Amino acid sequence: MGKRLEKEGLDKFLKNSSKGGILVGPVITDMLRFQEIEDAGEICFEGNPTFGIKKFFVPPKNPILKFKGAKLLGVETPKKTVIFGARLCDTNSLLKTDQLYLNDYPDEDYKTRRENTVLMALACSESCNEYAFCKSMNDIGHYDLLFVDKGDYFYVDIGTEKGQRLVKNLKDAQETLPDIYPSTRALNKHNIRAYLDEKHWHKDRQNCLSCSRCSMVCPNCLCFDVTDVVDITLKNGERVRKWDSCQLKNFTTVAGGHVFREARFNRFRHFVFHKIQYFAEKYGSHMCTGCGRCIKHCPKTIDWPKTINELK
Repeated sequence: MGKRLEKEGLDKFLKNSSKGGILVGPVITDMLRFQEIEDAGEICFEGNPTFGIKKFFVPPKNPILKFKGAKLLGVETPKKTVIFGARLCDTNSLLKTDQLYLNDYPDEDYKTRRENTVLMALACSESCNEYAFCKSMNDIGHYDLLFVDKGDYFYVDIGTEKGQRLVKNLKDAQETLPDIYPSTRALNKHNIRAYLDEKHWHKDRQNCLSCSRCSMVCPNCLCFDVTDVVDITLKNGERVRKWDSCQLKNFTTVAGGHVFREARFNRFRHFVFHKIQYFAEKYGSHMCTGCGRCIKHCPKTIDWPKTINELK
């Protein structure tokens, strides 16, 4: 059984939950975006931000070590963070990132950020854009707490013990959790291994500009580069991990000038197949969560799920 939170009590609840840390929510500035907020009055409850919550776990530019002469210095420990208003396509994406950053060789910075963050998801009452297909990706719904808008109040579903501790003083809800995914279009094929040949992707390949916008807005694109940034003395500096993209030709360029994915088609195909095929073969679930951002924000609106549905 879930909990009930009256809407007028949301601000107090969020402030109490984020005490000693920071509160993040979706707000409208030059665009709809996630950023640090002071109170619930700043939150926009409509739509889905252009960029998801990935930046709070894998920052665009993230110092992984600092050095002063021959001495290694520590980096800042991530603060306790409460993220409110993320849609399930974003919170579900963290389960995919966990597979890459917590298994085998755990990334300590990512691990700390995950442990220090509370996920308060907001259920969609309708598809957030015409290109979304989240319902057909069969994700279970990952969150500490899920808020479902019921008009004058929120039905709050509890996903973890961390979430349970935060709502222990709220009243029990009298209803059960409704369907947490809105009606969306579907991705009908989930195994595309047989469609590697370029002929199946001719139109999409022609339209692709290799601009990398799809991978920048994707909650699960995690390609990165590592560079050392030093001061004028060449003795002090930091090692920085920063976002990169497999859609850029230079990403697979190695010493000697060889480019592993020189053809634009090979880069576009890798984006699609990694999301739908390769990751699923290794980990048992799709990397893509069906948010539709890569299509909505593509300069050419390349609708690759539509292409997949039309494959014969």
